[in-house]
Amino acid sequence: MKKIRMCFPNEKTFREGFEEYILDCKARNLRDGTINHYQESIKQIYKRITPDTLISSMCQQTMANFYISLRDDPRLL
Repeated sequence: MKKIRMCFPNEKTFREGFEEYILDCKARNLRDGTINHYQESIKQIYKRITPDTLISSMCQQTMANFYISLRDDPRLL
């Protein structure tokens, strides 16, 4: 099985990474509804992880804090 390698040729932000992901989704011809759903969903993520966060700074602790913030949000119950 081929291993996936993470490479960061430059310091990309979370927003830039998401924009690249959306471009890839369009290249793979995903439905407009799917892409729109992703674009709406990212707005909720940006409330907890700022768009200007460097991808290289994200770690397991970042994700753990994100999941905890979702669980602790009374509006999501």
